[in-house]
Amino acid sequence: MDTKLSVLYHVSVLFIPSLGVFALKRFNMIILLFMIPVLGEAVQFFMPGRTPDFMDIFHGYLGILAGYCCIRLWKELRPSMKKVLFQVNLAEKLRRAAK
Repeated sequence: MDTKLSVLYHVSVLFIPSLGVFALKRFNMIILLFMIPVLGEAVQFFMPGRTPDFMDIFHGYLGILAGYCCIRLWKELRPSMKKVLFQVNLAEKLRRAAK
């Protein structure tokens, strides 16, 4: 597989599930999520024609880290976004009432 495509695959394949796992805050699921990259590469020891690669593990963990960062960012920004949306809605209601 092309190197850039391989990196994209390994990052995204664990980024997507990490969004759900970190949002739910399930400890058992988080432990399982952190085991997936290592176990996936360990299985390749026993598959003919496949070789494990440390960089695949690293890219898998990058995907997990990216998912975690997205959830943390969302949790930090959500209260501010609610406040801004409330102010916009309030201003719009006042503008309609003034007409």
